Amino acid sequence: MNTKRILSLVLALLMVVSLAACNGSSESSASSSTADKKESSSAAESKTESSAEESKASTGETTLVAGTYDFMTWESEDMNQKILKSFDAFMEANPGVVVELTAAPLSDYGTKLKTMIASGTAPDIFMVGNDWTLQYGSTGNLYDWTELAQADGLEAMYYPGVVDNWKVDGHLYGFPGLLNTYGIFYNKKMFDDAGVEYPKNGWTWDDMLADAKSLKASANSTYGLVCGCALDPFTTATYAKSKGEDTFVANISGNDQVTVSNAMKEVVTKISASISAGDVNPYEYDTGNVATEFMSGKLPMLAAGQWYADEFIRNAPEDLDWGFVAWPVGDSAKPSTIYDCTGWAASASIENPETVYQIIKYIHTQMYMEVLPQNPVAPAAATDYTAGYYETLKSKGHGDMVDALDYMLTCKDKVAIRFLDGFASETQVYIDDQWGGILNGTSPIEDLDKMAENINAAIASFSAG
Repeated sequence: MNTKRILSLVLALLMVVSLAACNGSSESSASSSTADKKESSSAAESKTESSAEESKASTGETTLVAGTYDFMTWESEDMNQKILKSFDAFMEANPGVVVELTAAPLSDYGTKLKTMIASGTAPDIFMVGNDWTLQYGSTGNLYDWTELAQADGLEAMYYPGVVDNWKVDGHLYGFPGLLNTYGIFYNKKMFDDAGVEYPKNGWTWDDMLADAKSLKASANSTYGLVCGCALDPFTTATYAKSKGEDTFVANISGNDQVTVSNAMKEVVTKISASISAGDVNPYEYDTGNVATEFMSGKLPMLAAGQWYADEFIRNAPEDLDWGFVAWPVGDSAKPSTIYDCTGWAASASIENPETVYQIIKYIHTQMYMEVLPQNPVAPAAATDYTAGYYETLKSKGHGDMVDALDYMLTCKDKVAIRFLDGFASETQVYIDDQWGGILNGTSPIEDLDKMAENINAAIASFSAG
């Protein structure tokens, strides 16, 4: 592997960009865990012992190899405890199989995982982002699950268009676990006081920006819309997608260029006008306290990931009546959406892959079915295992959120939330340098073309090696 590709992979892991893209409020997404860390030498001894033992434990029609298996997550201590507790039933059904959890805070998770893989001390199973799976899979560091998954018919259990994005050249290197979508949380009282109708799934960017203007004028709020996740070339791509024009990147992954369409210029111009008018926050706005601001009734609309609902359900005042609507589109007759996904993978060198496969399968099915109702952070990627999560939202009075999530997750046209390709670190710098000025109106709209030229040159250089 050449030096540039190695550096790209390392930088991409250190960025942890998308996994925390809109993570500000989520206890599950970003909180550090204080659960005990296992020493790598102990893990290695356990694996050696399990290999030496010929005792077997049975689950269904699959025979598991007894031993200790560990998995690593970046989840909060509270959620990790619930995850581990859910394995009691699995271990009871499979005597001799012991499942242990290693907690690693998200802040240095990428660095820790990279080091473990390089030194051969990675856990049997580890939590990953979609981009990490593609990048590590392409370099041969992850186990190829294609044969086992096909024999099991596993791919059929996921939402449309999800599992294919975890493949490299047709080979499956990881399993989608949780889906992250993005929408608009809104304060119903502020809408009522402004005489503005509640938004509906399929609303357009024009609808949202018009509502932001009306709410800013009547709600005594600094902005009508505050974006907890950035309005960037990816999150704005639903406009071009449903207008039938080229999006910034054509595919979730496997891209060789970016495109600036007329529709992209249109939506950027509209957002820029709303920012200049003070209806929408500027690009550099500090989003660190947006969850608190929303819960205190200061924000009419908050654009954010669905995981914010967990905090609002647990911590918002009882009199805060909030709703949730799907991310806007360019044409209401042609739905499109943005989404992201986290999941699970294993090193290419794991022992007892059939057993590890069954543990991973339990994680993204039965475990999520049990844990997500207690910590409703995200819907499971496996459609049959979202019921508990959805029922919790409904029981808390947020059936509208269930409808919005289903609208987005079943949508055929999904667009990327960020670069998932290996050139991510080389190209993101041009967005960081140029996008904010364009969106805020301090740089001309024509600079979008210059930004695209710089990015495409970087992609070509990366591809050339």
